[in-house]
Amino acid sequence: MKEMLLTSGRGGRPGRKIQPKALVIHWTANTKAGADAVANRNYFEGHPQNKVSAHYIVDDHQVVQCLPEDEMGYHVGAYRYQPKALELLSSYPNNCTIGIEICVNEDCDFRRTYWNTVALAADILQRYGWGIDRLWRHYDITWKDCPRFFVNDETACAYGFTSAAEGWEQFKSDVKKEMQGKGTDRMFTDMRGHWAENDVEEAAKLGLVAGKGDGTFGPDDGMTRAQGTVVSLRVYKKLETKIIALEERIAKFEGRA
Repeated sequence: MKEMLLTSGRGGRPGRKIQPKALVIHWTANTKAGADAVANRNYFEGHPQNKVSAHYIVDDHQVVQCLPEDEMGYHVGAYRYQPKALELLSSYPNNCTIGIEICVNEDCDFRRTYWNTVALAADILQRYGWGIDRLWRHYDITWKDCPRFFVNDETACAYGFTSAAEGWEQFKSDVKKEMQGKGTDRMFTDMRGHWAENDVEEAAKLGLVAGKGDGTFGPDDGMTRAQGTVVSLRVYKKLETKIIALEERIAKFEGRA
């Protein structure tokens, strides 16, 4: 967590105190290289229209806090709101919500950004004693297509989801699992959501592969000839041990016969 609070009293940080009721998920919509959490925070700080901000911005290697959670930000303002938002939140939902912006810069690892967001959302919900029902998309409040990968199917597919609706349900499910502690029992911190996650975890438990000293595995790193040799030898030894054990069992069986 990197605290880089916006300047108090300026447009993006009016300093108005709030009592949060819900957590709203956004995307930055900025796919340019370098548009990470710090860059987006600085964009808020110097925005020409001023009234633009969110409490947190998440990228693939950091979470930047722009506002205290008990201060109002400008992340869900609109001329009209969805009926459910008016009913459950307020007539001006900025005054009772915490906002998280998800970075989508082209030079980031979106999978890691996704899981960093899951962890942050789970932490916030737990601290306030909230359930998954307190998670909202920006779309759910103002009809804006944000975060677009949870609203638009074509964009959802581009970011690795089967559809927008399923992507949003998966996000909520992952947050719930994180809250229940099921997201903390993985051997490698960089394998969550990877297509080979289960196989890598199983191979590690069998002693066929090992991670790095920092708790990561590096699933997309290249394999050297030395590493390939070590893995091959480990597989061979595992098979050899099992074959010997099987031969002994067969010999005992034949001896009885």
